[in-house]
Amino acid sequence: MAVGRYAQYLGYFTHLLSLGDLTPPHWVNTGAMAISTLAGAELARNAPDAPFLASLLPFIDGFTVLYWATGTCWTPAGCGHFTGEDLAS
Repeated sequence: MAVGRYAQYLGYFTHLLSLGDLTPPHWVNTGAMAISTLAGAELARNAPDAPFLASLLPFIDGFTVLYWATGTCWTPAGCGHFTGEDLAS
């Protein structure tokens, strides 16, 4: 199952997206990236109050940026960067 999800994740970056690709599962994945970004930001913000988070902070920061960048690229405005189209209009 994990290999399938990884292949799906890579697929979003290896082919050009069109409006037909923006199906409900696409938006579920984009929402998951947004929730993960928010969770990472909250963990990073609360790291000074929790000593065990301080040692994980570089890992948390790195994955938070990854989730943010991935979610941004999966939005219609971000898709235009890869397709050359403005899908938001």
